[in-house]
Amino acid sequence: LIQQMEAFVSAYIRIERITIEPPTVQELTQYATKLLEGYGITLISQTEKVLSGSIGELCNNKYFDGYKTVKMLCEDIAYSLYTDGFRKDKGLIPSDLSKFAKDSEYIQRMLVKIEKINRIGFC
Repeated sequence: LIQQMEAFVSAYIRIERITIEPPTVQELTQYATKLLEGYGITLISQTEKVLSGSIGELCNNKYFDGYKTVKMLCEDIAYSLYTDGFRKDKGLIPSDLSKFAKDSEYIQRMLVKIEKINRIGFC
């Protein structure tokens, strides 16, 4: 069906199919780190590995939508930390991210949520 539609449209305008590689876990982790720094949250010691593991787990889902999901993750992390009394001067340590670790309930709910949203067709 897509090929038929493409053939029909290409009769009127030039169409060129391009393939874009999705961002890597490392690129998404760097993006998340910058977002968290924008919220005044500095990563300390092994915290980036915990964050990277969570992002990697999200990436394994076939419905993963990249930067949008990572941004939502960072917003949820910032909200959770500041509502729990997080102080900017101490930095973010791995135990602060325990609620958001790759095997956490949060990540499992996020995977289900992403799949439902994309299957139904909402962006």
